[in-house]
Amino acid sequence: MKLKQTIAALAGAALLAAMPMSAYTYTAFAETDAFYTGSDASGQVETFTSGDYTYSLLTGKEDASQQAACLESCTSTEENLVIPETIDGYEVVALGDNTFMDNTTAKTITIPSTVIGTGLYTFFGCTGVTEYIVDPDNEYYEAVDGILYAEDQTYLVQYPIGKNPTEFTVPDKVYDIGNSAFAECKSLKTVTIPDSVKQIGVWAFAGCTALTSVTLPSTMTKIEDFCFAYDTAITEFNIPDTIQTICAGAFAGCKGMTAFKIPTACTTIEQAAFAGTSLESITVPETVTEIGFSALGYDLDENNQFVANPDFTIYSTAGSAAARYSIDSENDNHFTFVQISKEQTTGDATTRPNIEGVPVNNHTISQEDARVFTVIKAVILALIGVAIVALTVVGVVLSKRKHAASDASLPGADAPAEPEKDDDKEEQA
Repeated sequence: MKLKQTIAALAGAALLAAMPMSAYTYTAFAETDAFYTGSDASGQVETFTSGDYTYSLLTGKEDASQQAACLESCTSTEENLVIPETIDGYEVVALGDNTFMDNTTAKTITIPSTVIGTGLYTFFGCTGVTEYIVDPDNEYYEAVDGILYAEDQTYLVQYPIGKNPTEFTVPDKVYDIGNSAFAECKSLKTVTIPDSVKQIGVWAFAGCTALTSVTLPSTMTKIEDFCFAYDTAITEFNIPDTIQTICAGAFAGCKGMTAFKIPTACTTIEQAAFAGTSLESITVPETVTEIGFSALGYDLDENNQFVANPDFTIYSTAGSAAARYSIDSENDNHFTFVQISKEQTTGDATTRPNIEGVPVNNHTISQEDARVFTVIKAVILALIGVAIVALTVVGVVLSKRKHAASDASLPGADAPAEPEKDDDKEEQA
């Protein structure tokens, strides 16, 4: 599915806010952050073209006369792409948000010693790359087995998805998996994530359509935006009890998902977190105090618009955020709400709670009602099914980590943005 259609669906649901793109340098180490962008107050950046590259100029924070280049885009079709150390006499110190996005011809990409920062989705869509190569004199990045790392191999920046792996074990040394690090790795079936990992970036495993199961370590407290979005084959998610926040679109489009257990530590479920899954119901602990628009019970129609599933059922305690969400008419929520006890909200999510004797939308269910309720719902679902539109993942969103070599907050931005793509490239897609 085309990127613009995907963006229309997400933006239409107010998931993402517009923000300036690219021309910002992102460095991991504050002590080396010697440059900032030369953009004006509106966020506009002047760019220049030289050969295969478009670049912007960065100005020294301490010395305004000092300037360096940030490569914004590249039109090279070379299979062995070597990033220059200088361009028009300026040292290349940074790669922009989408410098090599959708470069399908490159087999290897070599990073020079001068580069100290990369953008938000610099290498997204480089489906042919089998190896990243880093100049041994580079103090910030290194490559091991073709994989791009930073921070002494504790931060996995980008996996060369052109290797087409079926399985991968994240090294025990890694504490951070970068934004879109494995995005669109369609051959990946299994991934082992060690307890050393504390953060996984936005879109990190999005579009891994062969991935069938995921187990997250108990060292994590958040599942980032669109982290596993459109992983259509996943049926099993092993989520630790430590997860406190399920971010926007975290599991959007995971149409293989039929059950999910929300941990009791969870307090926030953001917009569209489970939109477009095959969930028919979900049990929400009373610890959840915030549920974003379209987070639960929403599908995507043929026009890629979010639509509420009228047959969706939410189980939770009386007066909970889930109870309010289920009947939020302002957002057109009219889901079936089943009141259960606090103890029942901590049960196995693969089994629906016993609803005999508990209120359903202010009506008390009898034993006979419960049987009829279950049979009727099963018949209806069997007849009409649940329509889900699976989206092809593209793009990445803003990282919020302060220690990743390619991740830093964008000034003035408070919501993640979709990557922009060249129209000519899209027409070829």
